[in-house]
Amino acid sequence: MSGYYLIGYRPEKDTFDPATGRVRFNSLTVRLKNRRGLCVRSRTGFVGVEDAARPQPRTRAEQLMAALVSPFGAGGVSLRLTSLFINAASVGSVMRSMLLIDPRPRPVTRL
Repeated sequence: MSGYYLIGYRPEKDTFDPATGRVRFNSLTVRLKNRRGLCVRSRTGFVGVEDAARPQPRTRAEQLMAALVSPFGAGGVSLRLTSLFINAASVGSVMRSMLLIDPRPRPVTRL
């Protein structure tokens, strides 16, 4: 992967039907103009619900858990990962990883 673009899409509110809760497949097409030789890979569509329908974490513990399991970065939680490689004759090669989580609040820097 020498270079790529990640494109986000935010559908209109009328794409979802929160009143009935009915889920439907929404088709999506991505095309390039005047760019020969480039390849586009995308999904053919999506099925989903509005983000507002999901409850937001409230307690400090719920916020910490949400940050740990999120695939996106969280700037308010300080993490440090230390990995150790061990090669012992009795067990072979082993990788041990230690995760240090600093629970103290840290100011978030916004750009």
